[in-house]
Amino acid sequence: MSGNLKEEEKHLHKVLQSNGYDNATIRAGSKELPSKDHKDTEKEKGLILTIPYIAGLSESIQRVCRDFDIKTAFKSGKTLRSHLTKVKDTIPHYHRVIHSVQYTLQLW
Repeated sequence: MSGNLKEEEKHLHKVLQSNGYDNATIRAGSKELPSKDHKDTEKEKGLILTIPYIAGLSESIQRVCRDFDIKTAFKSGKTLRSHLTKVKDTIPHYHRVIHSVQYTLQLW
């Protein structure tokens, strides 16, 4: 650990103590997490298949893919509601009104 990092850690410890944290809590929060091995993360990635969810069919595809160690993720497709609903009407640019406020100061 470098000198600056140690000083920063000491300062943080003092600040936490002054805010009412006890030493056990501070030590528990300052433990380093174990690092993962690079090979393990490559193995976990694997192949991921993303398909739209269709009731009945998507589950069957997921079971078949599981036999070949392919992870399956489902995404929701566009619905009729998303096509038909619009929350706001769009106002054409030439109909938009820009409000401006002018202030005047009188100096005596």
